[in-house]
Amino acid sequence: MEGFLLKWTNYMTGWQQRWFTLKDGILSYYRSQEEVNSGCKGSLRLSSCDLIVHTTDPRRFDLLLGEQRFYLRALSRGDRQRWVVAIGCCKAGVNVAESEDFRITESNTQAITTRQSELRLYHNLIVQQIKDLQGNLKEGVVPNIARIDEITGTLNAACSTFLATIDDLMSLIQPTNSPLSGSNVAQSADDPISGFPSPQPFVRGVLGPPSAGHSPMSWKTDSALHTWFPTDRAGFMAVGAMNNPSVNPSLYRSNRPNRLHKTFFSTMEFSFVDLRPNMSAQLDQSNNQLPGDFLSALDFAKACRSLFRIFDRISDFSARDAMIGRTFTTLQQVQADLLGNLERLEMAIQVYSSQTSARNQNGHEQPPCETPDSSTNYSSTISIGTLLRNDMKNDRTADAASFYKAILWLSRSLNFVREFLHLLFTLPPPSPDDVTDGRGAVPDDSLSVAATEAYSRCLRSFHQWSLRGVAMIVIKSLPTRSQFLRLLLQDDLNSDSPSQALPSGNSAIPVDFTTQPEPYVQLEKDARHYSDALGRTLTLIEGLFAYLDLERIFTGSETY
Repeated sequence: MEGFLLKWTNYMTGWQQRWFTLKDGILSYYRSQEEVNSGCKGSLRLSSCDLIVHTTDPRRFDLLLGEQRFYLRALSRGDRQRWVVAIGCCKAGVNVAESEDFRITESNTQAITTRQSELRLYHNLIVQQIKDLQGNLKEGVVPNIARIDEITGTLNAACSTFLATIDDLMSLIQPTNSPLSGSNVAQSADDPISGFPSPQPFVRGVLGPPSAGHSPMSWKTDSALHTWFPTDRAGFMAVGAMNNPSVNPSLYRSNRPNRLHKTFFSTMEFSFVDLRPNMSAQLDQSNNQLPGDFLSALDFAKACRSLFRIFDRISDFSARDAMIGRTFTTLQQVQADLLGNLERLEMAIQVYSSQTSARNQNGHEQPPCETPDSSTNYSSTISIGTLLRNDMKNDRTADAASFYKAILWLSRSLNFVREFLHLLFTLPPPSPDDVTDGRGAVPDDSLSVAATEAYSRCLRSFHQWSLRGVAMIVIKSLPTRSQFLRLLLQDDLNSDSPSQALPSGNSAIPVDFTTQPEPYVQLEKDARHYSDALGRTLTLIEGLFAYLDLERIFTGSETY
């Protein structure tokens, strides 16, 4: 790597800017960048040096070589971190790429700080759940097995989220490859499909293989369903281990324009991949606040609306495909219910924002001037925890039109989506035979099997028997797996690049995934990132529900 650093020369001239290069374990410096070819002013072999980071100056670090001491200052805090890590890697015998290949920037520094704050909040959540569990296991108290199952299931999910955040943090700390470009995407040896490296988190190596655990609750469903999928969490974790690299979500999402194949998940305007607790400095991070108290309700609603656009895609396809048209007819009731809950959630945000604004104006002699932009900015700071606590304060949790009921059923539905995506991609890639034949028969029912299993695990226990019948009708009307994948790959079907575009129309998936696996592998990777992010968000909301002693989102039979 290379770049400018300030070097202390003497008391007469003080700090002087010099051009430094780090290559093959040698740190060299020049008077200017233009004099690189004329020979260096000095050089140090880093294996013989000691590195000392200054404790009070955030930009300074020193190099000790015997009795000599070299005083250096970076141009910014992030720049110092970049140099310190690079020098440390060289001393440890790790090959460090050139500066454009080394990606620890000021934004990464901010991301690291955010992850640290998130970990503190997740710690509070886990401690609260442990206290809840201890309260149910006290001597002299008859244990409530159902309640204990709920708490342990939520605690397991919270710990998984805690470890996933540590993975993200370690990925930010580790050196990664160069910023993504079109040429690098095609030639990447780490991941030729997505175009970003797959860093190996330190946490995975320390934890070792997961122990086989049992589900707190078991479902008595058709035994044929379970022939497709493992029945324990460890089985699912093993299935997804090879395809579940820990990647910084912002890096993953920023690569959307350069990817080889676009999917429904990669082209979302708002995604759960980007939704994280808003660690604003204005918020009081007390021990009574959980991560859900920092989740923006407006961002959650935007991510939901982007996901529900899958119904619009099905509607567009229904005009050209009779099978998908029949599916859209049966899904209209589901769409109306989901959008109804989403609209109630958005209405609650607007009402709370207006009421808070009115109270603030009543506290001033002259009301402050508000603009649409300022109103929108304030709405984005309203958290899910704030609105939940407001419903409890006003005793509205039993109201069918309340924010609480809206986000409860939205979260349960999203839990089904997460489970469905997870199960869907545990199946082998589809073959060219997975299509409808000339008589309209559907030989491949794997999509319905995955949906039935996900429904049994996530939603069935919350529905009355009449709703269970409606759900089975909707599931049985689903198209083949290949048709559904064609919906998710429509962005690639409409690609401007003739070499990458897939033919559209009434034909089934036109690519044999056994010989051309790129579109399917990219879709699988996008779906896994999305479902992991969705599970992380739902875990935070579930923890908030548990703390406030509200109804639960998880059943305990999920695979995470």
